[in-house]
Amino acid sequence: MNKPTWVKVIGILGIIFGCTGILGSFQLMVMPKVFEFQQKIVGVAMDEARHDADFPVGLREVLEGFWDLPEWFGVWAIVFGLAGLIVAAFYLFSAIQLLQVKTSSDKMMIGALLASIILAAIQALTIITSGSFMSIMFVMGAGFSLVIDLVLLIVILTSDRSMFKQTAGMPQP
Repeated sequence: MNKPTWVKVIGILGIIFGCTGILGSFQLMVMPKVFEFQQKIVGVAMDEARHDADFPVGLREVLEGFWDLPEWFGVWAIVFGLAGLIVAAFYLFSAIQLLQVKTSSDKMMIGALLASIILAAIQALTIITSGSFMSIMFVMGAGFSLVIDLVLLIVILTSDRSMFKQTAGMPQP
């Protein structure tokens, strides 16, 4: 069966984004511990900077504000990391199914894209309420994911998906 280009492109991108989503979700789950460690290191440096008259006060405030995260961040990171892991695994599975032109794999990929879009929007809206400088990184990452998933969703919805109504390799009536 000759696959359309859009199936190959979305399938391959879906595998790449699914794998990076899995890695990113694991990273998000360990991020509270990483931040805790980094805060200790920066804390020592900031203690030294407080006693250094040559260290710019404005820079000191920016660096201190950089690590100012809300108390709920640790729980948030674990919960959204686990949710992201589930969504990314489904995304990866759906992309593989799409490349294999399995029956209804187009609908499965649409579901995975919608789940990813919803998760990214909820993540961005939740973390932006923290008012932390670190929230900018998360919002930018979630925004990028949201836009890419939206583009892939539009491509699928506007493409001919008739091949997914039957099992791959089966003759059409």
